[in-house]
Amino acid sequence: MTSSTNEPKRGFIDGLLGFHVRIAQLDLFAAFAEAAGDPALTPLLFGALYLIGENPGANQSDLAALLVADPSTMVRLIDQLVKRGWAVRETAEHDRRSTVPRLTVAGRAMLEQMTPAVLASEQRVAGALTKLERAQLLGLLQRLTAKRPS
Repeated sequence: MTSSTNEPKRGFIDGLLGFHVRIAQLDLFAAFAEAAGDPALTPLLFGALYLIGENPGANQSDLAALLVADPSTMVRLIDQLVKRGWAVRETAEHDRRSTVPRLTVAGRAMLEQMTPAVLASEQRVAGALTKLERAQLLGLLQRLTAKRPS
């Protein structure tokens, strides 16, 4: 292939965090989709399933905050989990007017089945990084996305 000054160039966008984060996100989502084997099971839906299991008794607002999603998105995610039989809504112990999601036996089984596959899919994408580099990248992203005081 001959070199040409007319070859496509990324220019300044090649130095943008957002550009490279988006490419990484696409790779991670594709690996997740392959691991899930179910196009309707998205990383966000899996995250909601996991957080419900990890935080028994948490209300939808608390779960939405943990997932960094708006409350209406959390309602939609829980609706999907309920429809799949992976979660149920129960009356909250501290407030009989509200409900909290709880995993079903099928939901726990799905988590047990999917968690190793999700971890393996992340490793496939991040396999070029050393453990230290992965920890550094994760730490930097956590700092970048940390909540700032209002």
